[in-house]
Amino acid sequence: MSATVVFIIVFPIALLAGGALLWALLLRHRLRTQTQFILQQMETEVVLEKRFHDLFENAHDIIYTHDLSGRLTSFNKAAEGLTGYSKVEAQAMSILELTPPERRVELRRWLDQLAGGGGNSTTEVEIVSRSGRVSVLEVSARLIYRGDKPIEVEAIGRDVTDRKRVQSELERASREAEAGARMKDQFLANMSHEIRTPLNGVIGLTALLLESELAPQQREYLEMVKNSADSLMTLVNDILDFSKIEAGKYELDPIEFVLRDYLTESVRIMQLRAAQKGIGLGVTVGAEVPERVIGDPDRLRQVLMNLIGNAIKFTAQGGVELLVSVERLEPEAATLHFVVEDTGIGIAPAKRASIFEAFSQADGSTTRQYGGTGLGLAICSQLVTLMGGRVWVESEVGKGSCFHFTVNFGLPAPGGEQRPASPETAAEGAPVGDAEPAGRRILLAEDNIVNQRLVRGVLERHGFRVTAVANGAEVLRALESGPFDLVLMDVQMPELDGLETTIRIRRKESAGGTPRMPIIALTAHVLQADRDRCLEAGMDYYIAKPIEPVALVDLVRRAAGGTASAA
Repeated sequence: MSATVVFIIVFPIALLAGGALLWALLLRHRLRTQTQFILQQMETEVVLEKRFHDLFENAHDIIYTHDLSGRLTSFNKAAEGLTGYSKVEAQAMSILELTPPERRVELRRWLDQLAGGGGNSTTEVEIVSRSGRVSVLEVSARLIYRGDKPIEVEAIGRDVTDRKRVQSELERASREAEAGARMKDQFLANMSHEIRTPLNGVIGLTALLLESELAPQQREYLEMVKNSADSLMTLVNDILDFSKIEAGKYELDPIEFVLRDYLTESVRIMQLRAAQKGIGLGVTVGAEVPERVIGDPDRLRQVLMNLIGNAIKFTAQGGVELLVSVERLEPEAATLHFVVEDTGIGIAPAKRASIFEAFSQADGSTTRQYGGTGLGLAICSQLVTLMGGRVWVESEVGKGSCFHFTVNFGLPAPGGEQRPASPETAAEGAPVGDAEPAGRRILLAEDNIVNQRLVRGVLERHGFRVTAVANGAEVLRALESGPFDLVLMDVQMPELDGLETTIRIRRKESAGGTPRMPIIALTAHVLQADRDRCLEAGMDYYIAKPIEPVALVDLVRRAAGGTASAA
């Protein structure tokens, strides 16, 4: 065989052998590389698994897994510590067995929703330990899948038992505080009612007697009775006002009003007291002071009456002057500066800072000599703050005092619509109409015989015709039997109270299309909530006991100002 032929046969074989050897070498290299990679991956997985195991075992949170039926499959050390069960013991139990019996249905429902792919992935789970201790866990859970099928639940729980206990204690404390506040409000309301009701008779009947012919000594004694009753009423009002302010329940009721009228009226009311002491009382209002302002006239009057009353009380000779000027004036607002100046006993410098504190007076001996609780100036300070102002005093012992305060008022737009006085303001003596009382029939609902005689005497003296009944049921019967122009409705009555009676009257009027009967709430309850309940029930006006005869007559004239009923 020639060399050429041999070469042709041998060369391809050698080439194939070389290629095979090269392929084998490449394959071996690749296998070595892949093996090394796999080993590295395995080492990494071992490290990760160890880290996961360490995290799982040493986590502060409770970590566990269970199948879809609730059978536990893993349990970390924190879970062991919380429950008192070992991993081996836990894996023979269901998560439901670790919960209180009364919570198992709720937990089962949550697990079913979770397994179905719906519901919330977080919940609270109660766990009962081997010793019976109940812990609350805030649990976050997720499904573990094999392929696309859920096979297990992995859960992480945080022990929030202490947090829930503290929260529960805070909620209980809050409920107790609210209950205490309600009890306090109820006590104050009851105290107000029980004190005001007899005081209404004492003050009112004394006022009626003072209008009659009396011997000088009789008049002197009756005036002393009335002054004592007025002092007691001031005390009751101060306590109620201070309690409302402390509770944050004092609200302003701003309206548009003529400022000079209210100032003049406040001074006029106090002039008799000043005259009895032989001292002067005047008022000076600067020409630049706006005629009409927007604010709470009743709270302003309360501050003025308190400061003027104090000035009169502590002034034996000389006089008291109210001065009003403008501190700041803008197109829509004004800050007014009020000064109550007296020539009384004065206040020592060391005592001036404390006189606006509750239950404080400049000198303890003044309580014995002049009386008072020390609440008046504290109330004034709080009211002035509510009205956006401030209060301070300048004084010199033996020469008198100047009490200053500022108030922020709104100013009405020129030609703007005026808001009428509220029912409560009207009840406190705002200017009213001049309805002729003769022939007007008033239905008075009042269960207290003294107050019934008082109100009846005041109204009949001014020409009204009064029919008196003792409860709401009698009111409804009286309205069926005869025409009336107005109902004076006591709120607290036996059998059927004034609120329910008013609701029934309004319901009947609405159903029958009859004219609305004016109804005035007549009550010894004076808190804002009491007033609101009266108005919500359908009453038109509100007047609080003890009743001022002039204010009562003015309000009745306003409310009964339509056509007189048939005789």
